Amino acid sequence: MKFEYEGFALPEIPDNETQRLAALKRLNVLDTVPDVELDEITELASEICGTHIALISLIDKDRQWFKARVGLDIPETHRDQAFCGHAINEIEPFVINDTHLDDRFRQHPLVVDGIKIRFYAGAQLTTSTGENIGTVCVIDSEPKQLNPKQIKALKILAKQVIANFEHKILAETAIEREQFFHSLLAMVPDLISYVTPDYRYQFINPSYERVFQRNRSEIVGMKIEDLVGERSFGDVKSYLEKAFAGQDQEFKILTAVNIHGMVMERHAWIHYYPDIKADGTVAGVYSVHRDITELKEAELDAIDKGQRLSKALLESTESEKSFKALFDDSPVATVRLNSDLCILSCNAAYAQTVGYSIDELRNMSILDLTLPEDISKTQEIAIAVTKSASGIHRTEKHYRHKSGREILCLVTTKAVKHSDGQIYFLKIIEDITEGRHKENQLREMQAMLISSAKMASLGEMAGSIAHEINNPLAIINFKTDMIRNRVAEGS
Repeated sequence: MKFEYEGFALPEIPDNETQRLAALKRLNVLDTVPDVELDEITELASEICGTHIALISLIDKDRQWFKARVGLDIPETHRDQAFCGHAINEIEPFVINDTHLDDRFRQHPLVVDGIKIRFYAGAQLTTSTGENIGTVCVIDSEPKQLNPKQIKALKILAKQVIANFEHKILAETAIEREQFFHSLLAMVPDLISYVTPDYRYQFINPSYERVFQRNRSEIVGMKIEDLVGERSFGDVKSYLEKAFAGQDQEFKILTAVNIHGMVMERHAWIHYYPDIKADGTVAGVYSVHRDITELKEAELDAIDKGQRLSKALLESTESEKSFKALFDDSPVATVRLNSDLCILSCNAAYAQTVGYSIDELRNMSILDLTLPEDISKTQEIAIAVTKSASGIHRTEKHYRHKSGREILCLVTTKAVKHSDGQIYFLKIIEDITEGRHKENQLREMQAMLISSAKMASLGEMAGSIAHEINNPLAIINFKTDMIRNRVAEGS
């Protein structure tokens, strides 16, 4: 529906106005300084169409603002008076050959007064996501009619304007990301580097300087062996060779690091990620090295304590009295089952691990806590340990906590023959959910750090920015010159 106001038609508000304004805002172009390339496009539009005025007009919420203009001094007008406000509702260029013959514009203020518009043609500025944010338009005080070549040229220029807007935003975003990645690499304690096929450091993050107490200029270009020592390099060389053969490598290792002549044994979690080019060759390897010595020592200590307690529990089954003393008070989660896998008894540690009370568990089967897909496996383990000479089986298994969440446990099962000939099972479980979660988080962090190193280390981001912005603008300039030459030749 069109509305009349003082004798002329107001522009309709597009159905996608909210999305359209959001797209305009994302481009961050309103109220910015003049742009030489865009000024040249308006000059060219004026030359091609033979008009006194050419504009790059952006339709904001309540105004139209001119990013570039030829033949007009004012920087903006109210949206109600914008011919371009009508154009953004169309798909093809919006053309009025003579406003005096068009009832919508005959009494328009800019027709009867001011610049006295008689001719208007606007090609829509359509974003890559489909919103019309404005136009490249040409205006004259005399009636005109554009030929098909002129209309086509106007559409091409509109596409070049959008390319200019969007590629500059892409470049700005890329620069922000690069700055973020550099900041991230500077903050993390991990050793992050890029290594060339001759095992030399081409890029390192600041952690290398802190750990090895050397300046970046000393380390970059140095061979790995010369920095970390012969033994440490020997520990990882086979993994590096596989990485340079194109295989992703992730491993934990105990290695010796040489720091200014002082050799220290450290546990490390290392990820080598090959930098594979389009032709399949490996140009280098990204490396993320995390020192997990403290975590490993704590883990080994916990495992040692758990194994000693488990051994004591398993060995004490011969003596009911000593078993009960260990069973009830042990921090190791332990449960006793009959041959049908029903719970006979459990200690407080087990009840806490699975979230039930001891009384609740006495009326349950171990299968009630088992995921459906693991039930047959649990039954098979019971049969296996009964037949086994050692009578012991260890595996990882998911249990269903009372809250509904899954918990991952390391489960040790032993078959015990009672004095009356009955078989029962003793299960000791250790909740390793958090530890596995931390491992997964570490993998995700390493993947992100490798991505950060790839972005920030080798100038690839800078090259990408240059390509993204300079290449399209070069095309704009080329097409601008080409069209200008054709106009000059009269073609």
